[in-house]
Amino acid sequence: MNKRLSISASIILMLPILACAQWTTSGTNISSTNTGNVGIGTVNPQSRLHVHSELSGFSAISIGSPNSLGNIYVPLGASPGGYNIDFYTWRDMEPNQIGARIGAERINTYQPNAALVQAMDLSFSTSSGIAQSELAERMRISNNGNVGIGTAKPNAKLAVNGNIRAHEIKVETANWPDYVFAKDYQLPSLQKTEQHIKEKGHLPDIPSAEEVKANGVDLGEMNAKLLKKVEELTLYLIDQKKEIQLQSEELKSQQQKLKQFENQIELLNNKKDEN
Repeated sequence: MNKRLSISASIILMLPILACAQWTTSGTNISSTNTGNVGIGTVNPQSRLHVHSELSGFSAISIGSPNSLGNIYVPLGASPGGYNIDFYTWRDMEPNQIGARIGAERINTYQPNAALVQAMDLSFSTSSGIAQSELAERMRISNNGNVGIGTAKPNAKLAVNGNIRAHEIKVETANWPDYVFAKDYQLPSLQKTEQHIKEKGHLPDIPSAEEVKANGVDLGEMNAKLLKKVEELTLYLIDQKKEIQLQSEELKSQQQKLKQFENQIELLNNKKDEN
């Protein structure tokens, strides 16, 4: 009975010591505090698991073996400044890291060691199920800066393979066709426009249906071309109005002359009857 009490007392006396313990091997230490925090590389862990590495070090956490074929070495670390988390892999046994960075206000792909430069895209995928085959890419930022939604090969700054819905779209364009109203603008004749329509099947300076089907439509450029046609049509209408007005005035003049002629004939007839 006294022996049991002696062992229990020894354990109780050791508890304060075990509550804050350190294990050190060749300069690398593992520590725990009486609050339950565990530190690797630090004697003062600030969280439940605190892994510390110097800024000049390679990474804080690594999985696999470095320079291994198959990219099984996946380090995770923080860049200087403390605002970035880096994920990168080794490729093809070469000391060239390729990976991604999640940082303040950005996610980007990068190559810390540029010994082997390789273009990289950043893609975002979602899945409607558990199977890997159901994973589908939704958006891609290509290495040249183009952004694609619904397409893995964006050929413009923003390429969307699908519908776009917005409350307002503003397109900036240059060379707005107010030059049509300049005094030196040569307005095409209606005869030439008619001939072009007969030969080509569409208005001058307007793409054909085949061209639109193959290349699409530039909204800014097309709006400018359509406005040009509206302004030319306005000039045609103004010219037609002037011509109609001249014809109307000429008709009134002829009617007045005819009325005067009729009055003269009537006077002559009256004199004839008097005689």
